[in-house]
Amino acid sequence: MRSAPKIRLLSLLSCLIQVALNAAFWPEAQSADFTGDYLGMLPWDDLDGDGRTNVNEYTSGMNPNDSNSYFRIKRRDITRTSEGDVFTISWDTMPDRIYRVYATEHMRDWPSTPAREVAGDGNTATVEVPIDGRKRYFLRVEVQVVQP
Repeated sequence: MRSAPKIRLLSLLSCLIQVALNAAFWPEAQSADFTGDYLGMLPWDDLDGDGRTNVNEYTSGMNPNDSNSYFRIKRRDITRTSEGDVFTISWDTMPDRIYRVYATEHMRDWPSTPAREVAGDGNTATVEVPIDGRKRYFLRVEVQVVQP
């Protein structure tokens, strides 16, 4: 019986997470929502001191005033199915967000087309990406704000 492949993983022990940032899309109302005025928060600052920029937290649908509120992968594992081994990740989605999961063997060569795409609805998303016998595999999750 063959064993599941050993995958070298980065960041959070299992996947590389990169929230796609778009500092140009920074509504002025965002500052007022969290600081009480329109000048109290800059996109590249870190209002709650958790190491994530305000625009990163806004893009991922989190609260830049709460250091415990940030995008995180909840589940990450490799499972064997009848079709082969798959890399499974789960995270909580937020409404008005599109999540794109990219997969690659080499971090310098990310594909332009995502392996999976998920529309945020406030529930937990679970995505399975086939490993197909690879010895190394990296996943990246990008988040995009969708105008309601």
